[in-house]
Amino acid sequence: SSPAQLPPLDGEQQLCLIKPVNKKSKFWVHFSEYDLEAHPDKARYARCNLCGRDISVKQGTGGLKNHLKFKHPAENAQLFAYSEIEGGNNADGSTIPVAASASGIAPSTPAAASSPAKKRAKIYAFQDITSRMDAEKRSNQKHDLEMWSTVRREIKELKKELASEEDEEAREELERDIKNLKKMKAGFDEQLGF
Repeated sequence: SSPAQLPPLDGEQQLCLIKPVNKKSKFWVHFSEYDLEAHPDKARYARCNLCGRDISVKQGTGGLKNHLKFKHPAENAQLFAYSEIEGGNNADGSTIPVAASASGIAPSTPAAASSPAKKRAKIYAFQDITSRMDAEKRSNQKHDLEMWSTVRREIKELKKELASEEDEEAREELERDIKNLKKMKAGFDEQLGF
């Protein structure tokens, strides 16, 4: 499903982003894909959810990794902290379970590889990531509410101006502006659930 979208401002293209699903790389947590119906030219790009920058993915997710590493080191460290909780890697690339990597011996049963401590650590790491995402969502909602309020105030002011305006050309321009602002307000109404 597509996220609720705002009408574009004059000269600005409306962005249609989708949350990536079934992606193997952990780096996709902080990136969105473009909806290819709306942005066919962006098939080989991902958009950073943290800063809004487009990153090429035509040769894989190395660009996503490097972007996080150099532009968002805290989030990058958090992803790698979560990976370390899951266990290290052998020389052949296979995963070493946490119990084995900590003690130097392989666990005797599958249950030893998924200890309660490992599960708690995963839960805490996931909760930390989701709490950051919730904080970002609240911040975006606050911004949207402020914009909605500003647009609403502007519409009222333009209506007052329109009532006192006598020049027909100026009246038409004010009516166009009011119509455009009403469209923008309707987008905020939908996004904010009004």
